[in-house]
Amino acid sequence: MKNLFIWTCVFVFFACNNSQSQSYKIPLEEIEEMFSKMEANGVYTDRTLLWGYFFTADKKDHFYQITKELKNQNFELVEIFQADDKSYWLHLERKEIHNPKSLFELDKVLYNVAKKYEVTYDGFDVGNINKGQPIPRDTYVVPEEFKTTDYPNDNFPYLLVGNTAFD
Repeated sequence: MKNLFIWTCVFVFFACNNSQSQSYKIPLEEIEEMFSKMEANGVYTDRTLLWGYFFTADKKDHFYQITKELKNQNFELVEIFQADDKSYWLHLERKEIHNPKSLFELDKVLYNVAKKYEVTYDGFDVGNINKGQPIPRDTYVVPEEFKTTDYPNDNFPYLLVGNTAFD
């Protein structure tokens, strides 16, 4: 398959350099567009998927408090790491079903948690609940290799187009 559809680590949105700034939030329209694209690619968005959530800050001081608070809501700690630019990242995840509205509402909660602890909520990603596997989808990709031929029949020209990839 030419274009393997893996969403994991694709939807981390809009990194902010200032850990105190929460002025930019992911608009509902962008989340709706993401879901539309996933559905157009055959992803069952109404099934349980592994959703990752990311926070970033100049210091990791509050990450353990955030983790403890969100653990009560079934979030699991994946890792705390330092990026090349010396910023710190907190990655949490939860297996759940979302639609655009529910994800938008959860984002509001996570932005408030970030504000409370003076860090930046950076967005989300989505993947298969079986880590390392692509998200299951219902799409059959037809191989494409076409050939054409012209031929006359009853004094009318005909064009025959055939997909020869099925040979």
